Amino acid sequence: MNRTINTYLLAVIAALYALPTLADNAANEVAPTTLMEAITMGKPMTSFRLRYENVDQANKTEQSNALTMRSLIGWQTQPLNNFSITAQLINVARFNNDFYDGTPNTFGLSTSTPANKANYPLVVDPDYTGINQLFVEWTGIPETKVRVGRQSVKLDNVRFIGNVEYRQIMQVFDGVAFENKSIKMWNFTRPTLRG
Repeated sequence: MNRTINTYLLAVIAALYALPTLADNAANEVAPTTLMEAITMGKPMTSFRLRYENVDQANKTEQSNALTMRSLIGWQTQPLNNFSITAQLINVARFNNDFYDGTPNTFGLSTSTPANKANYPLVVDPDYTGINQLFVEWTGIPETKVRVGRQSVKLDNVRFIGNVEYRQIMQVFDGVAFENKSIKMWNFTRPTLRG
């Protein structure tokens, strides 16, 4: 029940942040001159996704019916002296208990499937709260970005390297990424990442 209350509190906080967004500043195209201006002229990175997933697996006697909510609450500052900061928290809360999410037994003492969940198909959307993204970005060279920190990475069609966005808890990477788009129709990206 506390996790559900936390999710609602996160939703209220995010709504309060989204209301006073200084959209007027974005239209003015004025570069910030102080750290406070860089923060207030920034943009929210907030979204909520309610998800229902049903899994009917041939070798399981029960069906999994997962109802979860993903809350992303974050902010990206405007660049100040070519540097910007992005911070985003994630919370995934489950609203029912009719599925097995892959988490270990009580207190993490066993990695086997709990007895009461053995007949449910796996839906990998456990309760979770943590840092989704936290990085510094430098844009001092035209059409070039350098990012350092925890970040979501999607290369090309995300077939091989992506953030697995279809799950509630996305995959993020810790590391350094360099991206250059100075040559038309080419995009050079060199990530040095640890998942």
